[in-house]
Amino acid sequence: MSRSGPAEQLHQQQLGSRSASLDSTDAHIDLDKFLKTEKAQRESKGVPLKRLGVRFKGVTTWGAAAEGAEGVKTFAAALKRTLLGRDLYEWWIQPWLQKGRLDRIPKRALVRDVSGLVRDGEMMLVLGRPGSGCTTFLRTITSNHSSYLSVDGRITYSGGLTPHDIQTRYRGDVAYMPEEDLHLPYLTVRQTLNFAFHCKQPDSRLVEKYISTLARVFGISHVLDTMVGDEHIRGISGGERKRLSCIETLATDAVVVAWDGSTRGLDSAATLDYARSLRIITDVGRKATVVSLYQASEEVWELMDKVTLLAEGRVIFSGPICEAKKYFVEELGYECGERRTTADFLTSVTNPHERRFRPGWEVRAPKGAVELEKTFRESRYYKALMQEVDAAGREFGEDDSTHDYGGVQAPSEKEAEMALSDFRTATLAQKAKYVRQQSSYTISYPMQVLVCIRRQSHYLRNNVSALVIRIINTIANALVMGSLFWAQPATSNGAFSRGGFIFYTVVFLGWIQLAELEEAFAGRGVIERHRNFAFVRPSAVSVARMILDLPTVLIQAAIFVSIVYWMAGMKATGGAFMTFFVFVYFITIELTALYRTFAAISSSYEVAIRYCGLTILVYIIFGGYTLSVDTTMRNSPWFGWLAYINPVYYAFAALMATEFHNLPLKCTGSSVIPSGPGYNDPRYQTCALAGNIPSQLMVPGDNYVRQTFGIKQSQVWTNFFIVLVMALGLYCAGIVASESFHWGRTTTKALVFRKGGKKGKKRHDVEGLSGETAVAAGGSAESSPPAEEQTSVKLQKSTATFTWKDLNYTFPSKTGEKKLLNNVEGICRPGEMTALIGASGAGKTTLLSVLSHRAIIGTITGSMLINGQPLPTDFDRSTGFCEQIDLHDHSSTIREAFTFSALLRQDASDPYSEKLAYVDTVLQMLGLTHLSDALIGSLALEQKKRTTIGVELCARPKLLLFLDEPTSGLDSQGAYNIVKLLRRLVDDGGQSVLCTIHQASQQILEMFDGVLALNPGGNTFYCGPVGEGGGEIIRYFEERGIYAKEGKNVADLVIEIGRGVVSSKSNKEESDGVGSEVDAATDWSSIWRNSRERQSLLQAISSSIPPSPSTSNKSVAPPTTSSPKYATSTLTQAIYLTHRLTIQFWRTPEYPYSRLFASFLHALLNGFTFFRLGHTLSDLQSRAFSTFLVLMIVPEFVNAVAFRCSLNIALFRSRELPARIYSPLGFTLANIVSELPYIVLNTLVFYALWYFPVGFPTTPGAAGYMFLMLLTFHAYSTSWGQWIAAFAPDYTIATNLVPFFIIMCESFNGILRPWSQLEGFWRYSMYIVNPMTYFVRGSLAATMSGTLVQCTSTELNTFQHPPGMTCAEYVSEWFASGIVPGYMVDVAGDRCGYCRYKVADEYLRTLNVDGGGKWRDWGVFAGFAVVNWVLVGLFVCGGKGEGVGGMGRRVRSWWKRRWRKGWPSGEGVDIRRNGI
Repeated sequence: MSRSGPAEQLHQQQLGSRSASLDSTDAHIDLDKFLKTEKAQRESKGVPLKRLGVRFKGVTTWGAAAEGAEGVKTFAAALKRTLLGRDLYEWWIQPWLQKGRLDRIPKRALVRDVSGLVRDGEMMLVLGRPGSGCTTFLRTITSNHSSYLSVDGRITYSGGLTPHDIQTRYRGDVAYMPEEDLHLPYLTVRQTLNFAFHCKQPDSRLVEKYISTLARVFGISHVLDTMVGDEHIRGISGGERKRLSCIETLATDAVVVAWDGSTRGLDSAATLDYARSLRIITDVGRKATVVSLYQASEEVWELMDKVTLLAEGRVIFSGPICEAKKYFVEELGYECGERRTTADFLTSVTNPHERRFRPGWEVRAPKGAVELEKTFRESRYYKALMQEVDAAGREFGEDDSTHDYGGVQAPSEKEAEMALSDFRTATLAQKAKYVRQQSSYTISYPMQVLVCIRRQSHYLRNNVSALVIRIINTIANALVMGSLFWAQPATSNGAFSRGGFIFYTVVFLGWIQLAELEEAFAGRGVIERHRNFAFVRPSAVSVARMILDLPTVLIQAAIFVSIVYWMAGMKATGGAFMTFFVFVYFITIELTALYRTFAAISSSYEVAIRYCGLTILVYIIFGGYTLSVDTTMRNSPWFGWLAYINPVYYAFAALMATEFHNLPLKCTGSSVIPSGPGYNDPRYQTCALAGNIPSQLMVPGDNYVRQTFGIKQSQVWTNFFIVLVMALGLYCAGIVASESFHWGRTTTKALVFRKGGKKGKKRHDVEGLSGETAVAAGGSAESSPPAEEQTSVKLQKSTATFTWKDLNYTFPSKTGEKKLLNNVEGICRPGEMTALIGASGAGKTTLLSVLSHRAIIGTITGSMLINGQPLPTDFDRSTGFCEQIDLHDHSSTIREAFTFSALLRQDASDPYSEKLAYVDTVLQMLGLTHLSDALIGSLALEQKKRTTIGVELCARPKLLLFLDEPTSGLDSQGAYNIVKLLRRLVDDGGQSVLCTIHQASQQILEMFDGVLALNPGGNTFYCGPVGEGGGEIIRYFEERGIYAKEGKNVADLVIEIGRGVVSSKSNKEESDGVGSEVDAATDWSSIWRNSRERQSLLQAISSSIPPSPSTSNKSVAPPTTSSPKYATSTLTQAIYLTHRLTIQFWRTPEYPYSRLFASFLHALLNGFTFFRLGHTLSDLQSRAFSTFLVLMIVPEFVNAVAFRCSLNIALFRSRELPARIYSPLGFTLANIVSELPYIVLNTLVFYALWYFPVGFPTTPGAAGYMFLMLLTFHAYSTSWGQWIAAFAPDYTIATNLVPFFIIMCESFNGILRPWSQLEGFWRYSMYIVNPMTYFVRGSLAATMSGTLVQCTSTELNTFQHPPGMTCAEYVSEWFASGIVPGYMVDVAGDRCGYCRYKVADEYLRTLNVDGGGKWRDWGVFAGFAVVNWVLVGLFVCGGKGEGVGGMGRRVRSWWKRRWRKGWPSGEGVDIRRNGI
C-alpha cells in the first residue's frame, strides 16, 4: 500500500535512520546516489514514482493431492498406458472434461489461510524449513499461480489490482525470482544484462549505467565479458551466476518482488552485500520486497522490516522483526542458544530435535505446526496483523473486514486512489511507442524481436564452434555426395541416379538441422523465465530465431548447392541452378521450423526426437522417389495421402521437372534393346527407359519424369508456392505453440518409491521447488528419529594422518598459466574435522580437487603424504569425495545406491552379508531408513546431501572423507543437521573429514576442530584450531589488531578478513580504547607465513606418525602401494553395473519407449506402404527400397542412445571413475549387456510389422536369417550411438557428428548409387568399409535370391521385329551371347516384349549382391557391431588415459581445446567436471 501524508513522513524518518546506520561500501553509496538521481530525473519529467504494496487475506493455495507418495513409473506401465489409451485420454480428453470443474480434482492445501501486508518501501523475510511452503507462499503473493489448482482468498495490490490484472497487464511489475539460475550459457554476463535492461528500458543510454553500477555493487565487474556457462560449459562461478540472476531480476524494475533462496552459493559477506543492496533499492525505489533466505545472519536480519514464519504451510508468526524473538522466548517459553542468529532460532522452533525450552516450559509450550498456528491466532500479534490488514482494506474501500480491532486510522481513499493512479501513469510512461496500454510488456513486439535477434546473434558468435562444425559437416558431405554422383551423364544410365541425387540433396541439409532440436530444449527454461519477467514474448524468440535462420541456412545452402550441383553434372544453366538452390534452401528452412514446432509441443527431448524421426521417414517414403504418388495411392491408399502434405514431394517434383525439361536422354549401353553386332537399326530397337518413343533411342526428359513419377513442368512454381506456404505455416505453428505451451513451469511433486518398496511410517507430500523436491510436513530431519538414537554400530575408522606442504597448482588459461594455489600446507588427523573457508574465488574447491586427485589438468607441485609416506595406488578408492552437486543415478533408490557403493568399493575379501549389514548401519545413522526405497531423483535437497554422504560412507573409506560445500543450498537448520552428522562420523566413527563451507554459522563453526582459511589467489592466511566459541581464531586475529564484536559470527569475521572488508576501527577500540589500527590492504598471507602458529603447523606436519592400530573396532591400516586400483574384479563390476543400468532403463520409460515407438511406427509405415509386394519388375525395386528404408530408423536410435549414454558417461567420468568404483571395461560390458533385452524386443516388433506385411519369403531359412540380420542391425545401431557418445566431448557435438556418419553409411551401400556406377575411389574404399553395405546385401540376398520375375505388360520393353522374322529369331543372336538377362514375351502384332530380368539374381547382380554370400555379409556386419563396442571401450578409457584408451583421451582433448571457449573465473568451477 502506498504511504501518504503522515505515513510518508514516517517512512522518510525510518529511511534516514536506517541509512545512517547502514554500513555500506562505496559501491552501495554509488548505488544509492544513482537511484536517487534517476528518481529525481523521472520526477522532473513529471513521471511519478511507481509503487505498489501487496495485501493478502485468508489465502489458501491448493495443489493436486497425492496419496502420500507415488510409485515409480516403469517401462511396463508406459506400455500398459499406451495400450489402454490412458495417455491419449489424460493428454487430450481429461483436461477438457475437468475444465471449469476443479472441485472434482483431489487436492491438498500447500499454504493455508495466510494473511499479511507488505507496503511499498518494506522488506519481509520469509522463514521456514524445507517443505514448509515458503516457495508456494512467494509464488502465490506474486500471482504465479499457473502450477496450482486454485488459490482461495483475496490478494490485491494497492487495493485496485487483482492477480488477473497482474498476469494480463502488469506481469513484469510483480516478479518472482526462483532459486534456480537459468541463463543462456554462451552469452557473456554483459550480453545477458544488456538484453534484460533493453527489454525494460527503452532509453538505451541508461542501460550501460545500470549495468556498470549494479555489477560493481554485486561484485561481478571483473567477469562482465566472461561467458556465463553452466554445469557443463565453463564460465563464471556459481556464486557469480547467482549475482547475475539477482541483477537480471532487478532489471525488471518490478515494484513487488519475491526473492526465493537467492543467496544460495554466496558466502556470508556477499549475502550481506546483497541484502544491503535490496534494502537500498527498496527504500529509494519504494519497492515491496519479500525475501526467502538460507542461513540469514544477524546483520541481514536487522535489515528487514517484517518476518513471516511458516510451518507445514501454516503461519506461526507474522509481524515486525523486533517482536518475533520476544514472542517465542517470552510468551511461548522457547530458548535461543548463545551466538545463535534470530533467523536460525525461529527456524529451529519447528524442528522437534533442535528446539529448546526455558526451564518450566517444556510441557506447556505449544509444539508442532497446528498448535503454534492456533497459539499465534490467539495472540495480540495476530490481532495487530489483522488490524493492519483490515485498515489497508478500508483504505481502498475493500469491504472484507471480519474483525473489529479498532484504533487504526486509514489514509484517505482519495490519497490512495492517487497513489494507484501514479502507478498506472508511471507504467504507461515507461512503455515504448506502439505498445498497447493493456500489455504487460514495456517494449513493442518489433523491438522485442530486435533485442532477441541481437541476443541470438551474440549467442551464435560466442558459440561459433557449433556453426563451424555444421559448415564443415556441410562441406564434407557436399564433397562426398558430389563425388558419389560425379558427372552424371545425360543418358539413360544417368536418369535414375539424377532422381536419387535430387531427392537426397533436398532432404540432406534439413537432416543436419536436427541439431537445432537440442538447442531448443536447452533454452526452454530461460524463455519461460523471461516470459514471467515480461521481458519478451516466447514467440518473439521464435521469430528472432526464424529470422536468423535465414542467413545461417543461406550460407549452408549456398556452400552445399554450389559444390554438389556442379560436381554432379546437373543442367548447366543459371535458371536451373537458382531453382535448385531456392528449393533446397526453403526445404531446409521448413524442416528447421518443423523441429522447433515439435520442440515447442513436446515435454522432453526423447518425445520430440520421436516425432522428428517419424516425420523424416514420412518425408522420405512419400517424397515421390522410392514410390511415385500414383503408385502409392494405388497400392496403399491408407498412407498415400501423406504425399500431398509432404513438402519434400513438391520440391522433388519441381526439381525433377526443371532438370529433365528439354533434356534429351540418349539411350546407351544395356538400355538399348536389343544391342550388339547386327543390331544397328533403331527402327527395330527400343530404349529400356520409361517415356521412350518407339523406334527412337533418344528419350525426352519430360516424357521420362511424366511416365515414371507423374511430374509435369507446369507444376514447378505451383510447387514452390506450396513449399513456401508450408514453411510459413510451420513457423506460424511453432510461434503459436511457443505461446501456448509453457513447459518451464514448476509443479508440485511427491516422493517416488520403487514398486513394492517400503514407503516408511511417514509419507508426506512434498512441495515442488522448480526441479528439486522439498519435504512436506515434518521435513527431512523431523521425519526420522535423531541419529544419536538410531544405532550404536561402529563405523570404519581411519588411522592415517594426511598432510600436504608447499602445494601449488596452476592450469593453462587463455592468458597463460594461472596460479590457483600458492604454497598451501595443512594436516588432517584421524578423528578430526577441518573446514576450508574463504570468500568466493579463494580456491577452496580447487584445493579439495587437488588433494583428492580430482584435478586432472594443470601442474601440481608440493608434497602430499599419508603417515609420512607417498600416497598409495589405491588412494582414490580409499577416500570418499562428496561433490557440491549431488551426482547420482536418479533412478536408483537410496538403498540401491548404498548397496552398489558397498559391493563395489569395499574390499573383495569382506563377506557379502557384512557389506549389506553395513548399508543398514549407514542408513540408520543418516536417518534415511524410512526413505530407503525412495528414488534419489525425488528427494529433497537435504536428503540428497545425506545420500551423497552415505554413498561415500558405504565404501568404508580408510583414509579420509572430502566434502565440497555439503551445506550449499540448505537452510540454516538443514546445514546444521549435515554438519552435526559429520561431527558424529568423526566422534563415533573415527573418520577424518575435510570439507569446504560457504555460510557457516557460529554454531556450525564450533563443531569443527580446525580451520584452513584461504583468500583470493589461493593463499593461506590462517590454518589452526577453532577453539571453544572460536576462541583460538579470535585470539590469533586480536593479537594482530582485529577484534571481534560481541556476538560476531567468527566464520563471517574470517571471510571478511580474507576479502579485506574488515573495518579498521574495531569494537574493542570503541569499548575501551585499546587496539591498533589495521590497514585495509594488510597482507594477511604474509602475516601468516611469518607467524608462530604456522611454525607449529609445519612442526606437526614434519612429526606426523601413524597412530597405533586398534584391534577393538576393526580399524584398517593404510593400504600399501601395491594395493589394486579397484576393489573388485571386472566381471563383478560388470554384473552389478548391468543390474543398475537395467533398473535405470526400466524406471526411465522414455528411453526404451522412444526406441520401441520408432521400431513400431517405422515398421508399420514401411511394411504397409510396400504391402504384399509381388514379383514384378517394379516390385523388385520396391523390395530393395523397402530394405533400404529400414536404415531410416538409425538416426532415431543413434540420437536416443547417444543422449542416454552421454548422461551415464558424464556420471562415470565425473564421480565413479575418479572414485575407482568400476573400470572403463566394466562400464562398457555393462552397457552392452543391459541393452540386449531392448535390442531383442525392438527387433521382434520391427520384424513382425515389416517382414511379413511386405511379403518376404516365409521359408525358415529366409525368415530366420532376416530375424538374425535385424537383430544384428538393432545391436549395431545401439552400439553406434554408444561410441559416438563416448567419442564426443558433449551431446551437442555428438548431434552434429551423427548426420555425417549416417549419410556416409546410407549413401554408399549400393542402393542410391549402384556399385557399378560408383567412382573407383569410393567403390574400393567407402563401399567396402560401410557396415550398411553388408546389411543391404545380406538382406536382399536372403529375401530375393532365386525369385522368378514376372513383368507386367506395362513393364515390358516393346520393339518391332523386322519383317519376315519372328521375335525369337530376331533376338536369338542377342541372347546367344549368354550375358543378356531377362526373357522375351510375344506381343500381339509385329511387336516383341522384353522383360529385363528372369530371376531376381540378375537384378541383384546390378547391385553387386551375391545370392550365395549372405552369411559372409552377416558375419562382416556383426563384426562391425563388435568393433563399435570396442570403440566404446577405447573412448571411455580415454577419459582417464588408461591403457589403449590414451588414443581416445587425445581425441577428446583435441575436441575440447578446439571447440570449447571460456575459462573459469572463480573457485566455484569444478575443474575436473568442466574439463579444464
